Amino acid sequence: MNQLPPFLSLNEFTLFTLVLGRFAGIFSSLPLFGGERVPMNIRVVLTLAMSLVCFPILKLTPQSLPSDFPSLFLVVVAETLIGFALGIVAKAVFGAVEFC
Repeated sequence: MNQLPPFLSLNEFTLFTLVLGRFAGIFSSLPLFGGERVPMNIRVVLTLAMSLVCFPILKLTPQSLPSDFPSLFLVVVAETLIGFALGIVAKAVFGAVEFC
């Protein structure tokens, strides 16, 4: 049985990059994975694995993706910052629970 490759088009690869950017932001700031206790190569493998698992499940349909590199880079940076903000919120919740 021949299976199709996971990335059939450039559009799907771009969407995977956005998912990867968001997961990278989340895992870089989560209390459990963001510290020095977890080595960087473990965080990278975990981020890539979570992105590969979640990407086919998400069924993303973007409005429109930029075609030039600078604006696409800005979109990836924005997704990473959103993930970073989600991780910071989780860190604040963990801190509040720990304080109580």
